[in-house]
Amino acid sequence: MKVLIETTIGSISKSKALLLPICETVKMGKFLVPKYGLASFGNFDYSGAFKDTEYRIEIQPIYDIIIGDVLEKDDIVVLGTLFEKAQNGTFYGLSSIISDTPKCYKFKYDLFQYSSGVFSRELRRQYEGFIGEYCITDFSLSSDRKVVSIMTSDGCWGAINWKRDVIVPQGKYSWVDVFKNGLARVKAGKETNGLKSADTRWGLIDIEGKEILQPIYTDLQIMDNKVYVEKNGKSNIILLRDLKYATYGSVKKRDEELLELKKKERSMFRNKPDFDPMGHYDYNKVAREQIDDAYDGQLDTHWNTD
Repeated sequence: MKVLIETTIGSISKSKALLLPICETVKMGKFLVPKYGLASFGNFDYSGAFKDTEYRIEIQPIYDIIIGDVLEKDDIVVLGTLFEKAQNGTFYGLSSIISDTPKCYKFKYDLFQYSSGVFSRELRRQYEGFIGEYCITDFSLSSDRKVVSIMTSDGCWGAINWKRDVIVPQGKYSWVDVFKNGLARVKAGKETNGLKSADTRWGLIDIEGKEILQPIYTDLQIMDNKVYVEKNGKSNIILLRDLKYATYGSVKKRDEELLELKKKERSMFRNKPDFDPMGHYDYNKVAREQIDDAYDGQLDTHWNTD
């Protein structure tokens, strides 16, 4: 088994990745085929030497391709398996079909996170009358590895973020572009093919799936700090600073603040006293207000109230 690292890094100890790709060559018929997985390695001292020589395989080397780096626990990695797709939509594994005869192969993909493992299998759903196996057959992974646009075997596009939330349900748009700096173009309507009668329209969404610009434009392009749009033959430039949209940083900060608030609330109720006549902990606010109203706010008359 081999560990794969960039030549510019030079050693495992210098890598900033939480997981590193591993490779194992397996024999399939007359061929030797490389298979890939992911592993975590032990700690290192300041000189770069191992303090702990143990390693742990997080993903067994069973995949034909791995796309994405694991630099943070919520990074999304795409795992690809090579298959042959039959006319009835069924996928046949590479181990059973590899031969000297040239064939047309395709990939189907799984999604992986260090913090949650392979989670794309949880997203599969059943279709009435759909022939074949439901799986991810195409994708676009954002450069920060936080959002992935996916196409499933039924031809529908959607998107999933680092929280494993389906921010764009499959089929809501006819296409979802790769996310860049928290934004992605979406296409609604049919294919254009250069026809004037085509009803294709473009819009813009953020990493929570919110429509920042509705799909009403005949053309939309993101260029650095601005968006070029065209509608009814007229073009316009919209500055990104004038748009309100969520980014990975803003969403993460909001979630951390909400989590901290919930922790404080749990701590407050966990440590509340049995007797709180002044209502400092505010867990019986309604009753306290009713009592204050009944006694006209005179605290010295509350002593005989159960």
